Amino acid sequence: VHRRLAPRRSGITGQNLGCPMPTVEPRNYCVSMESHTLILRTCFQKKFMTHRLIASLVAATFALISCNDLSAQFFVNSTGLGPGATVESFEGISASGNMSLSTSLNLPSGIIFAGPTPPRFDSFAPLIVNGGFFGLGTADPVIPSGTAYFGQANPGLFDAGISFQLPANTFEVGAFLGVATSSSPNAAVEVSVFDVGGNLLGSTIRTGDSGVTTAWAQNFVGFQSSVPIGSILYDGSGAGVLRIDDLQVAVPEPSSSLFALAAFSLASLKRRRSFS
Repeated sequence: VHRRLAPRRSGITGQNLGCPMPTVEPRNYCVSMESHTLILRTCFQKKFMTHRLIASLVAATFALISCNDLSAQFFVNSTGLGPGATVESFEGISASGNMSLSTSLNLPSGIIFAGPTPPRFDSFAPLIVNGGFFGLGTADPVIPSGTAYFGQANPGLFDAGISFQLPANTFEVGAFLGVATSSSPNAAVEVSVFDVGGNLLGSTIRTGDSGVTTAWAQNFVGFQSSVPIGSILYDGSGAGVLRIDDLQVAVPEPSSSLFALAAFSLASLKRRRSFS
């Protein structure tokens, strides 16, 4: 499949029909497949489709579906994952005040707080916050939703990060994230996602994301992956205050659209043959 999709020097191709073809990168086969699929999809929309391009599209589609080593893609928006996502709001866990989390905890959403490594039993332990906490008052209006959220002072100072285990078949995950404070405006946190075997899928370092202003409610930091995400880890730089609200997971079935595209391409090829 990889050789068939390489640009050709002659013959009818997308390139000489005005449809650009991608450069194949053998070092990352799956990314090459994804690039081909997206560009061939564009060709299809522009009606630059020949029998050869339709066959290539079908081949690239199923090759992409079979790939299982694509990195997770990082994104930031202000709305979250949208309708259908499972949301852990951290509400109703602590009736009032702040609850220390020194060990793992099964959350109502099905997400599991796996705890810091090593476990914390002091003032630096993570909390379910439902009260005043380092610059924010009880039910502070800058909280993205409700009155409760997840928090930790000086994240990463005495531990290797805060981990959440995710439900099976999670392909998207994210949360409204803040870490910077007025006294630590450049505080940073590294957000990483792992597959079910503990292999790193992707990570990003966020610096200066405020958790004490209304910017917190506009800062949804998430990942989308082509393989199931098993866990997400928040590892701070030892400064600031980690605040997480509305931790969300979704199962978007990313291959479904590709199957539909392949089916549509096969139908088009069949129609072409019936009229030839």
